[in-house]
Amino acid sequence: MKLICIIRLYCVFCQEKQFFSFFLFTYSCGCVILNGMKKVIEVEGMCCKRCAERAERKLRLLEGVKGAKANFKKQMIFVESELPDEALVACVVEAGFGVKAVRPRKGIFG
Repeated sequence: MKLICIIRLYCVFCQEKQFFSFFLFTYSCGCVILNGMKKVIEVEGMCCKRCAERAERKLRLLEGVKGAKANFKKQMIFVESELPDEALVACVVEAGFGVKAVRPRKGIFG
């Protein structure tokens, strides 16, 4: 059984207001949206909120990254991206942090 959440938003492709159903990734307007893989990057050296914001900003600048959210207390960055792990690691290292591991993110729905 999957949970379906339906909201009304503007489609980024056809610019019309449509109903979107989340978790099934099927859209009533017929547009196809490729969903990036959700990943968790475990980091070292992220000591404050400003560090977390820097990591998020650097990752969001990459073409192919749909979203990034860093948590400095857990030393993790949650990323939705179509890029390979090596590109994400290089970006985080360039931002000034060490990378322990990159793993797929598992949600509560599977």
